[in-house]
Amino acid sequence: MAFSYLLQRFEHKEFAENFMISVRISSAEDFRDMVIEKKLTERFGIRVSGVLQQPYGKEVNVIDLGGVCWHFVE
Repeated sequence: MAFSYLLQRFEHKEFAENFMISVRISSAEDFRDMVIEKKLTERFGIRVSGVLQQPYGKEVNVIDLGGVCWHFVE
């Protein structure tokens, strides 16, 4: 399944820190391992959670540089 999203230059700290994006993934463990292996936290200054068990499935959260919370859900 292909997808796309549009990025725009809109810098509003309060908006970014309260914005969340959910992305469906096939394996939360594999996704988190890939983020760690590629050293994305060090390279881009993002934060990544451990694998969290939620009522709707396993989840890994990433906070990007703008403060946006990305929910990667298995």
